[in-house]
Amino acid sequence: MDRTRDGSRQQPSQRVGDRLLPLPLGPGLFRLPFVGDAPRFLFDKPGFLAACQRRFGDTVRLDIGGPTLLLADPADVRHVLVSGADAYGKSPQIVGSAARKALGDNLFTANGDHHLSLRRDTARVFRPRLVAARLPLIERRCEEFVDGALARGEIDSRSHVAPWGARCVVETLLGADIGGLDRCWPGALERRRRDVETMVARQSLPLVRRLATRKPIDAELAALVDDALVKTEDTDAPLRGLALSMSAVPPADIRDQVVSLLLAAYETTVMMLVWTLESLARHPEWQSPCEERSVADRVLSESLRLAPPTWLVVRIARESDALPSGVLVPAGCKIYLSPYVSHRRGAAFAQPERFDPDRFLPDRPVDPFSYFPFGAGARSCLGEGLARGIGAAFLIAMTRRAVLAPIGARTPRAIGGLTLHPARPVRITVLPKPR
Repeated sequence: MDRTRDGSRQQPSQRVGDRLLPLPLGPGLFRLPFVGDAPRFLFDKPGFLAACQRRFGDTVRLDIGGPTLLLADPADVRHVLVSGADAYGKSPQIVGSAARKALGDNLFTANGDHHLSLRRDTARVFRPRLVAARLPLIERRCEEFVDGALARGEIDSRSHVAPWGARCVVETLLGADIGGLDRCWPGALERRRRDVETMVARQSLPLVRRLATRKPIDAELAALVDDALVKTEDTDAPLRGLALSMSAVPPADIRDQVVSLLLAAYETTVMMLVWTLESLARHPEWQSPCEERSVADRVLSESLRLAPPTWLVVRIARESDALPSGVLVPAGCKIYLSPYVSHRRGAAFAQPERFDPDRFLPDRPVDPFSYFPFGAGARSCLGEGLARGIGAAFLIAMTRRAVLAPIGARTPRAIGGLTLHPARPVRITVLPKPR
C-alpha cells in the first residue's frame, strides 16, 4: 500500500474519471456494504468531512448515498459554483418535483428560469440602499437586547438569542410597525424551522422520499404574514416591497416566498450570532477592540470562517465534466462543497483552528473560493449585506457596554443540520463593562 502524507498506510483506491482517489478509510476500518460512508458521516457530518480533507487532500472520493466527491480546491469550488455551473444542478431532493411538493415553491426550491425570475425580484429588495435604511431600527433592537442581557446577567442561545433574532428579522424585513412580536412570531418561526428540517431530512431518505408530503405553513404563521402584509405601512421593509412587486401572483404563493425568506434569515442570523458570541466570550482580548466597526466586521468574518451557518453546499453533475484539478466527474456524481471544510484548509489559513480576526485585515486578501460563508454564484445568499449589518451592530452594542465570559469549559460540538448549530445551548455570563 502507498503511504499518505501523515505516514499512515493508504487504503485501496477507487477510480473516478481518469484519476485514482483515496478512500477515506483509516487503518483497520472497512466500508460497510450498501451504506458506504453514511454511518460515519451521519454521526458527525462536519467533523467527518473535515477529517477526510485533512488526511486525503482537496479531492476525496466518498460513498454517501451514492458516488460523492468532497471538493476543497478553490479552483474546483469556483468551477462548480461559477465558471462551470451549467454542468451542475442543485440536488433533486431540494429542487425536484417531490421536493417542491414537500417544501413549497420558493426561491430555494425553484430551478431554471423560474429561479432566475424569483432571484431578480428578491435582489431588488435587498439593495444596499434599502439595507442601510434598516440599520437605525437594527441598532435600537440591539441596544434593547443588551439592556435585557445586563439585567439578567446571562445570555442563553435558545431562550434569549433565538426569540430576539426572530423579532429583529421580522421587524427588519417585514415592518417595524408590526405588533404582537413578543407573543407570536418567535414561536411560529421556530415551529416552521423544525417542520422544514424534518421535511428535508425525509427527502434525503430514499425509502421515505415518496411518502414525504408538504406540511402546510403553520396557521398562526400564515395569519401573521397575511396580516403584516396588509397592515404594515413601513415603506422601507424589504419583504413588503417584494410582495407589492408580486401583485399578480396568487396570495398563497406570495406568502410562501415571504415565509421562506423570513425563515432563512431567522435561522442563519441566529446561528451566526450564537457562534460569534461564543467565540467572543472565549477570547476576551477581542471584546474591547470590537467596539470599532472595522474590528467588529473582522470578528464576524472570523466567526463565519470557523462556524459558517451554511456549512454544506450540494450539487449534482448533470453531465460528465473535467475539474481544473484534473479530476473527471461522471454524470450523476454528487458534489460536496463545504465552507466548514474549506475554511479549515491549512493551505488557505495558517493555524486554521485558531480564532484570529486579523486574518481579515485589508492587507491580507482571502481567496473568495477558500472562504465562502454565503456561497457563490447564481445561488449565493442575497441577504449577506443585511446579515453582516445585523451582526456588526449586535457586536458593537454588546462590547461597548458588557463583558462576556463563557459558562462551561468547552466549546459545544458543531452539529451539521440545515445549518451548523451547537449540540447544546450556548450560555454566557454578561457583566457591566467597567467605566
